[in-house]
Amino acid sequence: MNIPIRDIKPNVEMVDWSYIGFILLLVAAGILILFLIFKFLKRDKNRKILKNMDLEDSKFVAYNFEKLAKKYENELYRSIVERLKDYKYVPKKPLDEELKRDIKRFIDAI
Repeated sequence: MNIPIRDIKPNVEMVDWSYIGFILLLVAAGILILFLIFKFLKRDKNRKILKNMDLEDSKFVAYNFEKLAKKYENELYRSIVERLKDYKYVPKKPLDEELKRDIKRFIDAI
């Protein structure tokens, strides 16, 4: 019985992709963390502008309240925005006291 011996083939080199996947996962997590930090800082900036808003300047309040407080939308927000529409196109008209009180209550709630 003469059986020919076959040589063993050399090992095949395989590329290890796990390190690349891990690095990509770290980069994605870093980008997500940075996005959340900037989102939080922007929200805090809007809140700060709302708290320091001069309610005597009805034109500024009418145009900027809706834009700055949109993230905190609720029923009170919608009623305030609806009542502020009257002040957008009038040169100088002071806000009525009930509207000022509602805006202050909304700002305190956020």
